[in-house]
Amino acid sequence: MIEFYGEPLGLRCARKHVGWWMERLPFEVAAGLKREIMTSRSAVFVEKQLAALELEQGDGASKPPARSPSKSLGRAA
Repeated sequence: MIEFYGEPLGLRCARKHVGWWMERLPFEVAAGLKREIMTSRSAVFVEKQLAALELEQGDGASKPPARSPSKSLGRAA
């Protein structure tokens, strides 16, 4: 999304997907961190935070595993 729309608009478009992904995590994301991710204007910051959350996801989730939105952000690693 970011490569297609550019960083400002791409992040805004990706926010709903990121929010849905965080809701499906098997643990609660701290409100402050969620707010920082959802309002950030930096794709690098968002990608780093999502990667850290993905590492915490672990096995034995009560919900089905969430697909990582970092792939939908459309940034090359």
